[in-house]
Amino acid sequence: MGSHGFTISDSHFTNNAYYVSENRDSDTSSVSVYPRHKLRNWGVVRTRKNWTFNSAVAEKEGSGESVPVFVQTFEGRGAKQLFADTLEFSRGLVNGHHLNVIGISPNSTTEADSHYIVYERAHSRDSRRLLAAALMKGEKETTIMGLRTVYGITSALAYLSKVASSISLAQIEAENFDAFSDDSGRTMLCFTPNIVNTDMIKHPNGLPNRNDLDLCNSLIGKIFTEANHTIWSDEKNLTDIIQLPGQSPVRLIIIRVVTVVTAIKVKVLQSNCLKHQKSLDLPLSDISEVYGDFLLDSPFDASSSVPELPRRLGKGITSHKCKGYCREEVTFTPDAFKNTVVVFREPSLNERCLLCGTVITIEESLLASRRVIAASGPPVTVKVHFHEDIFIIQVSRVIEYDELVEKVGRKIRLSAPRRADGPIREQQRKFKRPLNNINQEDK
Repeated sequence: MGSHGFTISDSHFTNNAYYVSENRDSDTSSVSVYPRHKLRNWGVVRTRKNWTFNSAVAEKEGSGESVPVFVQTFEGRGAKQLFADTLEFSRGLVNGHHLNVIGISPNSTTEADSHYIVYERAHSRDSRRLLAAALMKGEKETTIMGLRTVYGITSALAYLSKVASSISLAQIEAENFDAFSDDSGRTMLCFTPNIVNTDMIKHPNGLPNRNDLDLCNSLIGKIFTEANHTIWSDEKNLTDIIQLPGQSPVRLIIIRVVTVVTAIKVKVLQSNCLKHQKSLDLPLSDISEVYGDFLLDSPFDASSSVPELPRRLGKGITSHKCKGYCREEVTFTPDAFKNTVVVFREPSLNERCLLCGTVITIEESLLASRRVIAASGPPVTVKVHFHEDIFIIQVSRVIEYDELVEKVGRKIRLSAPRRADGPIREQQRKFKRPLNNINQEDK
């Protein structure tokens, strides 16, 4: 996968931002120069705070021949330095999953001049938008594009972790990367080293307990979440936690295909921040290789298929019932051969049901099922109706609603003085504070 001897001379990472001395111009003698007037038919592909990616056509010097290219322009204060930093790093990457530098803007002496890098245009579609387009088509297209996205990103990061000896992926944020794909879903990355993470200032060697997998998981989750938000902006945050049969919860990238009669709706969840099961704690190179093996018999064209994934019925945590509702969740795990499709017959928490329009909340689910379902992590705050009053409590485990009401009543009876001539409501008013963590007392 290329030379392992790649080094970055006279440079270093400072506070998680790749730094090249401002007193030294980047060596550009071996890179072709593309004057601005030789680039035409510009089209914006992706815009970031300090740089923009554009598709364009470049005229080859002397031949009159035109070739498609991909141009990263740098704007704003510090554009010249950011241009030099990115070029210094990117030009040494020789890998099929990183954009290939073929040219630059003419030498400049001021910040006001144009600064841009020209890449070979093999992949010029924003991966988020390509995935969003696949999501609208259905499970088949979503699965194949999702698999290729995971494969491309894990391969690119695995290569980067080997050849860029002066950095650690634990020092880099997902915001440092932009992902691009061709029409078939083949994915490449571009690294722009200017994002400063304040946590890294405190931990210049990387955050404690953070590794390459954390960056990979964060980047894939970010792309999938943004793809979902592109289409379903009102349903960006969902709270389900998926657990595979017989396993501890693992990091999952979840693509959800919701089918109602003839309508198809797809939602993408960012991965849950849970620890990998030990057997699935694979290095990036192994994850990439497994996904490559899984895709081996699947040619890179938009119409190709993938092996049928196993399916199972999922256990929902709400009791909202609308006839005809069906949701299929395609789960991507570190081991591509353990990917699966989970089928649900009811919406998730915080989801808007496509059939009736109801947003599924904890309270709505509670009233329907008379159960309180607490996810892993912080306790869930719910309202309990006891006679005519409402009490706010926190639940940190699965508990029957009737049992919860009984606990509330018992708490009231213990906390309020009895009055033979007063109604229960008068006793309840004596209890002034929320009943927090009530289930911890009477387990």
